[in-house]
Amino acid sequence: MPDSLKHRLAFHFHLRFAHATNTNGQNDDSIDIHGVKLERYVLHTVQDDLVSFNIHVPQEGDYFIEIFASLV
Repeated sequence: MPDSLKHRLAFHFHLRFAHATNTNGQNDDSIDIHGVKLERYVLHTVQDDLVSFNIHVPQEGDYFIEIFASLV
């Protein structure tokens, strides 16, 4: 990551099940496991020039993660 961006980038992520649908047949983006949102199973760190996302999913399955960066 360039030095000029190190303190100007904010990272956001969204984790969901690959095949999650609600009763209307639409993708359900508010999935949680036992009252805990899936995004709580992701640890995001920035160290020097490296941005890391460690994901420890609560159960076996297929997942999608979307990662975004924006200038602040």
